[in-house]
Amino acid sequence: MTRTTTLPRGVTRHGNGYRGRAHGFPPASFPSVDEADDYVRECRRRRRDGILVPPSRRELQTTTTGDVAQEVLQRLEKVGGRLGRPYSKAGLAEARKAARPWTGEQRSSARSAPPAAVDGRGTPFADLPFAALRPADCERYLEFRQAETPRAARGERQFLARMVELAERRGYQFDAGLRALEPVRVAARTRVALHYSEIVWMSGYANEAIWRIFPLGASLGDRIMELLRAEVGWLDLKACRFTVPAWATKERRERVLDLLPEEVALFRQQLLVRAGGTNLLFPREDGEPWSHTGFYSSVVMPMRGKAAQAWRAERGLHEHADTPFEQVVRDEQGELVYVKKGHTPTGRPLRRVKTTGFAPHDLRRSASDLLVDELGLPLDVAATRLGHKDGGYLLLTRYKAKQQRERVRREIDRLTDAGGITGALAAAGAAS
Repeated sequence: MTRTTTLPRGVTRHGNGYRGRAHGFPPASFPSVDEADDYVRECRRRRRDGILVPPSRRELQTTTTGDVAQEVLQRLEKVGGRLGRPYSKAGLAEARKAARPWTGEQRSSARSAPPAAVDGRGTPFADLPFAALRPADCERYLEFRQAETPRAARGERQFLARMVELAERRGYQFDAGLRALEPVRVAARTRVALHYSEIVWMSGYANEAIWRIFPLGASLGDRIMELLRAEVGWLDLKACRFTVPAWATKERRERVLDLLPEEVALFRQQLLVRAGGTNLLFPREDGEPWSHTGFYSSVVMPMRGKAAQAWRAERGLHEHADTPFEQVVRDEQGELVYVKKGHTPTGRPLRRVKTTGFAPHDLRRSASDLLVDELGLPLDVAATRLGHKDGGYLLLTRYKAKQQRERVRREIDRLTDAGGITGALAAAGAAS
């Protein structure tokens, strides 16, 4: 009995090999069906882009997806990202996690079973020529990942975008549809600003060499990575000034911050306790810079957990009561949600209650409340200090949206008590 195998469209058997044929391009023979299919795909891509020159064998076979991913990682380690600074060890470790679908590296933990990073024929993305990486296969993989772990999927999508940028600079062949992949959507979190006194109290449960970053962030309004990248040269204590260069800001504009007496004192103390051998103001214990993820997991989460535990103990609350710093996560039935935290020596899984709460960016929201509500700065002045150029519009519509809504509600209640539209108009007419 003869077994027949369905060949990809445009590929036929030819002697001991296979022939690839695409409209408008000369046919070409290859020893394997995959090479012939890659030739046909590349010809079709070129026809869509208006390029009627057939690809050479070298263009089809030189660079795999895994090669491009490794080249991006090497560039991050030696040259850095968009800020032009080499990644730290922790930052590079996070980048490697996001690169796993494209490098073919396996996860060290089997806690989750992500969808296979393969194309429609079961070939791993890492083994495919980058020119043969199809947008439809990438979309399928990222959609599955987004349903399971949206934040991890977003990192993997962003790493693929870096690969496309590098391939474009290097002149590698790739499907133009990779540029048009939709970004991974992550649900926005509802954040609550802490009072300045609560942040100062919470920061007392952080390490001596780092705790000052929290009250400084709650008054300066800097983004956390601007403070974690801060260098001694940015600080002028004689002039009571802290200058964030344009390359370190999201807006790519230099920001000059005049310092309050408490901020000057905190910076003076930080200069004395920080690790030596580095020009960073808030380095790790080994003098290396922090990554955002490393700072969150090693500093923020332990600090807020200790602060929440002390808060409950002082007020006689039960162990899962919500606090200003940390709240427990419950499901739709009100039951506690648990996450795995490693295993015991006997292999039994350890669990802990899933929590949410204070995050570094909340310092920026707390700063807006401190500057406007507590210290009485005009809205446009506070906006300028935070780096906004809109005269306070963003503060009013996003950071202060809830307060503004409550203010509108109070005014409507006042008009209702005055008799509604008719009563208010009558009162205004009588007054005139």
